[in-house]
Amino acid sequence: MKNLTSFFSLIYWVCKITVIVLLYQLWIERAYAFNATDSMREVQEDEYFKFMTDTQKEALGILGDREFKFKRHITCSRLFTLNGDVSHYECPDKTFSFIQPESTGPGGWNGYCGQVAISNATRMICKRAVDPLDTGARDITPGTRPDTNRNALNDLFARINSCPSGKWVTRGALSANSYINRLRSALYGGASNFTRVRTDGKKVSITPVPVLIASSIQGFHWVTLVDFLPNLSDKYNCDAVMNTWGDQKIMTCENLVKYGRNPLFGFSFLSFVD
Repeated sequence: MKNLTSFFSLIYWVCKITVIVLLYQLWIERAYAFNATDSMREVQEDEYFKFMTDTQKEALGILGDREFKFKRHITCSRLFTLNGDVSHYECPDKTFSFIQPESTGPGGWNGYCGQVAISNATRMICKRAVDPLDTGARDITPGTRPDTNRNALNDLFARINSCPSGKWVTRGALSANSYINRLRSALYGGASNFTRVRTDGKKVSITPVPVLIASSIQGFHWVTLVDFLPNLSDKYNCDAVMNTWGDQKIMTCENLVKYGRNPLFGFSFLSFVD
């Protein structure tokens, strides 16, 4: 009986500690989201910019190339600064790509690619620059979950006057074809009308799509999908154009499907809808 009592006592304390940790995490998330609004800084048209190559951006890009198979790399070199600090880059197609902050935690287990995707989408849709560390996206997991990023985007869009009406929702798919089709729908039929300029000069109206991909159980990464290009040699007849690490990458749709079917969340992305 004594052993049984000790067992139940242990269960009680484990449950109690778990509840305390969860409540603390909830408090941190709410406090962080509130502070994010106060620290937002807007990019003005007449702010200083310059052309340069950022070593941190290059290093992140090289590391990413080791994790994922990309077809092509496009350098985004028009650097915007805010209060003397690097904010983000404008790519040749007029989309924007933020530099990913340094990872934190033991061994860099906590990355900020989810926050970067939020900043990319907010910059393009709302014409406002929000530091990735000020997005309010934070949870107890390494990186950020899809629902965490969705909630942070909805909170930001509710607070920023220049954002169009609409809401962010999490999306998934049951098959590879459905995944590509639903990404196309979110990208070209979303609730915003940001203009991307393709290399041939053609302009296309898009709604940037944060997409979760993974090369392994440890290699999760958020990218910002900004276009599809035709590729008849690909199984799905397309290439995906995505912004990440302050630059732009092109990936075959076959690889996008491969990485998009991740081991924890399956096919997962965020869509901005009316």
